[in-house]
Amino acid sequence: MTAVDSAERAEELVETRAFALLLTDMMLPGVSGAELADRLRERRPDLTVVLMSGYTEDETVRQRLANDALRFLQKPVDLATLASEVHDALEARGD
Repeated sequence: MTAVDSAERAEELVETRAFALLLTDMMLPGVSGAELADRLRERRPDLTVVLMSGYTEDETVRQRLANDALRFLQKPVDLATLASEVHDALEARGD
């Protein structure tokens, strides 16, 4: 597992390191988590994405979940639920 502090760093990391899953919040400084997912999936189409948000009424979240193979966690989320979602997401892709 690798944690980064910005969308820009995540974009740099995808060029130098293989990873199977992006776990991101919808609200990031300068870019949405969905936009970051799109950018990273352009380079790694098989990347699994789990979006988190505290805003259930966010239209962007609803559209993305309806139109794309993104997974979603409603915040606040406890550690057991987070671990379970990450496990399930990786298992679904065969990792």
